[in-house]
Amino acid sequence: MSAFHIAVLTTLLAVTFTFGLDPYAHPTGSGLCVTQEWMGGQAMMTGAIVNGRKTVTNTMTFVSYSAKQRKIRAQQFKPNSILTLFDFPAGIQYTVTYPQSSAKPVCKTTPLPGPFKEQCIPDNYTVTVDPHTSFGAGTYVTYGWEARGTLGDFTYHVTMSNNMLPMFEEIYGTKDGVPFFQNLYFFNATATTFPPTAFSVPDACKTQ
Repeated sequence: MSAFHIAVLTTLLAVTFTFGLDPYAHPTGSGLCVTQEWMGGQAMMTGAIVNGRKTVTNTMTFVSYSAKQRKIRAQQFKPNSILTLFDFPAGIQYTVTYPQSSAKPVCKTTPLPGPFKEQCIPDNYTVTVDPHTSFGAGTYVTYGWEARGTLGDFTYHVTMSNNMLPMFEEIYGTKDGVPFFQNLYFFNATATTFPPTAFSVPDACKTQ
């Protein structure tokens, strides 16, 4: 978004999107931003080494992103079923957990720590693959470009389509001395126009 969530692991895709790095914490200096409204799948692998112990986590999430409405909806399917709605106009994050048992879903609301910022590449990027380069083969070819850069202790590598849809994002570095990496692969990403109902408050949160 440009997939770019260069920040610190947070609830956002630690619970979900795009990117264990959140949408209100990264810079937007370059003006190269993901398209205003899009939806698609996101597969994420996150790893770290803490006290000599290696950990790797895999998640699968469907993301709906709207800079126009300043809202993000992320439905995580694996390893657990979790729905997260980032409602920036209201300043609220809704998180709904769906137990594997027949128990009712549980809603938690927390205040968002800042205003919405579009998903953009930091302004110190370097293009490493020129626009209009083809990715894939046969009928599955997408044309796009790649860029790399650094932000603090993190190095990022981003691939975007020519129509500014996220394709791939890699982030690695250290946080508080802890080695960390995160790979994001986007699939079936599509530009769209969302009705306001696409970001309605989850039903489980309406009764609280």
